[in-house]
Amino acid sequence: MSAFTRTIKHLRTQAQPHALFGAVGLAAYGVQRGTSDVDLLATRTVIDPAVWNDLRGVGFDLRVGDDSDNLLGCVKIGFTSATHPVDVVVPRGRWPSRALDRVNGSVVIDGLDVPLLRLEDLVLSKVHSGSRQDVDDVLALCDLHRNSRDAIVAHVDAEQIYLIGPARRDWPRIRALILASRR
Repeated sequence: MSAFTRTIKHLRTQAQPHALFGAVGLAAYGVQRGTSDVDLLATRTVIDPAVWNDLRGVGFDLRVGDDSDNLLGCVKIGFTSATHPVDVVVPRGRWPSRALDRVNGSVVIDGLDVPLLRLEDLVLSKVHSGSRQDVDDVLALCDLHRNSRDAIVAHVDAEQIYLIGPARRDWPRIRALILASRR
């Protein structure tokens, strides 16, 4: 059983909310980008080591972010042995819980129906991360989903108050880039 399959089944057994995002989430919406891992968004409860006590057959490393990090924590699963390790990511801010509450779609991976962040919340996650690659990903998503562009912008406008400071500060610049690409 793959690290991915073990992780999904474990999160379900533990009743931990989760959803696909990152590069594999981008691919589900038509934006191809290379990656060596699979990213799952989760809530702060997965940072508790007790959540992972029953995970068998694959190694994991629980990492807790410090005060300067935009992540509360990350659980790296299969990082030493898996072809495609899994990162269960817990960003700071209230937006992850809100985004997970809105999940209403899924994709099938390795025979499993895996929850997928809504397009607008995937963009929100990229705004939160804020790297140059993340901004490029936002622009690629908005270009590919032109008919949803106004809804994406309106969604992030409404939800940006739940982002942490740097992401909230960067949103107007990213918003301007999205709107400038309408030509």
